[in-house]
Amino acid sequence: MNPSGGAIIIGIGVFFLLIINVQWGEVPELVRAYTVLGAGLVCLAAFATAQGTSGDLAAAGAEVAHQVAGFVAAAIILGSFFASLGGFPFWDLMDEERGDDVSRELEIGSQVLTGNGATLSFDLVSVDLELVTWDKPEIEANGTIRVYGSSTEKANEYLNQTEVRMVRGEHGGAPTFTIEVDAPEAGRPLGYRGYKLYVTLKVPGNVKFDLDLACVSGDYTISDVDVGDAVLKTTSGDVVLEGIEGEDLRVNSVSGNIDGSVTFGKVELSTISGDVSVDLGEVTSACEVRTTSGDIYLGVPKGEDIGYSLEASTTSGWVDFDPEPLDYSLDKRAHKVGETPGFSGKPIRITFDGSTVSGNIRVRS
Repeated sequence: MNPSGGAIIIGIGVFFLLIINVQWGEVPELVRAYTVLGAGLVCLAAFATAQGTSGDLAAAGAEVAHQVAGFVAAAIILGSFFASLGGFPFWDLMDEERGDDVSRELEIGSQVLTGNGATLSFDLVSVDLELVTWDKPEIEANGTIRVYGSSTEKANEYLNQTEVRMVRGEHGGAPTFTIEVDAPEAGRPLGYRGYKLYVTLKVPGNVKFDLDLACVSGDYTISDVDVGDAVLKTTSGDVVLEGIEGEDLRVNSVSGNIDGSVTFGKVELSTISGDVSVDLGEVTSACEVRTTSGDIYLGVPKGEDIGYSLEASTTSGWVDFDPEPLDYSLDKRAHKVGETPGFSGKPIRITFDGSTVSGNIRVRS
């Protein structure tokens, strides 16, 4: 095997790992182990061949590193491209390969909540979350767990070994609530293909919540929640935020869209492959939006007491600012910097810094 051939094989392996729903965490541990081992053996074989050809260890190492880096970079680019289109052409076949699934309805738990502050958190593999408010003084979690197996019998076996619970704790004198899933993840037994949790959380509308949510695969839908600080992370999934208010909001998705309406003092939104479309509330705020492949649409409130300080740039696309009047220090098709006259004296000041590599940016009022 020559170095180029080894690098091609490694690149193909990385490519397929990327396009399996763009989730390394969803790939069974056994597959991951064999992939890493195989890639290492291919590197050794390619190195030995290059060294035998050139007779120089440094030259052989440099050649192998150069070839591998090139094909891995190509794999990442192609994987991101297919992800932005919604998946690889054989996506459905891959889903079928996940096997059979069985599901069970869940009553995860209910907790009475006193006081005016709490924290919600989880760090899971695969979860779709709906977070809403209601008029009861308690937090309630219900949903469905779906477990996949190589057969229905295996799926049932692992479903019976899967437990979902809401754990109550305390931090800084305020209650914390954590969603946990006990599943056969650690051993990855033969025939186990993972799980998907669908959960609905109902929380009191008069309580302020800090959110710390992370998953490999999943969508978040959060509506009308009073938030302190919110950190939302998903590798592959969309985030929808409707009418939520708070102090500090950070949303990160590798492959997914970010949509909604928010009122926060500080907003940071980022996605590698996806669009961002968000409306800001009528409050002084600093908003930063980043995406690699996608459009950015930011809605801002309009009024004589509102000032804007806007900057946006794109490598492939255009930038457009609707708010008027603006004094531009830079006014190009793909890069604009503009500010409302007398910005610093306005009662409400909105600062925006946005960038995308491939996409358009528009600030509308």
